Amino acid sequence: MKYCKVKTADGYPVSVPQIRQLQRNIDWCRNSRINAVGVYGRVATDAFAVVDGDVLFFPPMSIDLSFYNTLHFGVVVDGVNSAVWEFSLSMTGGGTEEILLSMTNPGSAAVYTGSCSPPYSHPRVCTPQLRITKVSGAGTLSMRFAGFWMHRTEDAPYGPENLQPAAAADLQSAMSLTDNLLAASPCLIGWFGEYMMPPGSTTAFRWFALGDKNDDDTTTESVINAEAIVAQTQINAGKYWQLTHTENNAGTLTRYLPDSASGIYTPVEMPVASTSYDTTTPWSGGKIEAAAGADSIRPYIIAVGVHRKMSTATLVALQPAHQPLAGRQIRTVEAAGAVGINDIAEYIHKCSWYQCGNTSGALVEGAGKAFTISTTKVTVFDGLIWVRDDAQSGATWGANSYEVALRAANSSTDVTMTCTLTVDGQSASAPLTFAAGENYLTFSVSLTNIDITKYAVACRVELANSASRTTTVYSVQISRRGAAY
Repeated sequence: MKYCKVKTADGYPVSVPQIRQLQRNIDWCRNSRINAVGVYGRVATDAFAVVDGDVLFFPPMSIDLSFYNTLHFGVVVDGVNSAVWEFSLSMTGGGTEEILLSMTNPGSAAVYTGSCSPPYSHPRVCTPQLRITKVSGAGTLSMRFAGFWMHRTEDAPYGPENLQPAAAADLQSAMSLTDNLLAASPCLIGWFGEYMMPPGSTTAFRWFALGDKNDDDTTTESVINAEAIVAQTQINAGKYWQLTHTENNAGTLTRYLPDSASGIYTPVEMPVASTSYDTTTPWSGGKIEAAAGADSIRPYIIAVGVHRKMSTATLVALQPAHQPLAGRQIRTVEAAGAVGINDIAEYIHKCSWYQCGNTSGALVEGAGKAFTISTTKVTVFDGLIWVRDDAQSGATWGANSYEVALRAANSSTDVTMTCTLTVDGQSASAPLTFAAGENYLTFSVSLTNIDITKYAVACRVELANSASRTTTVYSVQISRRGAAY
């Protein structure tokens, strides 16, 4: 399935296939653009060493099981020496095991994926839990990346049959489904591991993450929601715990953790209003500061996700002036007693593109990760990214436009940095000036010949500088971009 522009010339009748295509476009968006439950990664050389019996919880996500029928999961791991490992995934926080992955001495940056078919049900909040077990051997294992995606494997009904006349009421369900697109809160970038909250206020995480924009570059307001899972293993009565989320060009929100260990894994939400994507003042540059009591009884941050959600004001602003009420005619443009299909189609298009494209990436805790980068390419990220049916970029079938967002610091004078992105074995590069100090960099990369019959595939980011520089990386993120149709 490919996203298609639905538009007719003024004065021509509206066909039933055009109305059906509107719903196909919505389903394409849900299946190809915003279907990530969560993408959580660490940069290269910063992998999380796991041991037998480790359990990782990830921030809760709302999953619409009335639409999706397949869960996909993947990890990127490093293995040393001989051992057999099992990864058991539960989406119910310790309930039924949905996916079991087994791996033997995987080597470096090995990819393992699996899928399952949960039963249909109403939308519900799920908390992914990953249990890691060493079956045999004396080898070691570390995790670079974990990703969760939902997918629908069958076509949904798309409204009236071709032989029936089209009515304005047939547009109502398309409008309702479009509203749901902006209610989704996809995870743009995430992290997992064990970060002990420091006794003072310290920048625990900082990022630069891209969502998506539509071709009109309309300024919109969105909410950046930093979600964390915090482990509290001892009684904390009278202690001081604090997480603070700050966005560029936006406000600051502080959350305090409960002073009891009754709920060991505590979810914390830190939503901050933000403006739309902008190349000069990015709305998605943010940070989390952490603080705790000064003694050794301090909580751990074990997972962080950065989510984007549209505001109600944005949804209202985008909606057409005339709603598709029953009994009205359908015309190409608005008129007395009629609803314009062009306006409805444009509304669906904007909502499909205002949410993020498929993303992947990694965060680094604390002071960042330093790399010595010269003219030879250095890998800074290995992960997975979704590619199923995602082949729309402009009017070209098969071309894929990606942007790599990097937050990094240059230890010396300006250099030219070249970013190489590889997706499913296909690579391309783009250069930018990497100025001294801490910077946001956005590389635009176009790839072709990606096999979009696959699901989650390997994704790698490599960097090279025109001269040797100590480059401190704070975050790296890949966003599959929407473009003009």
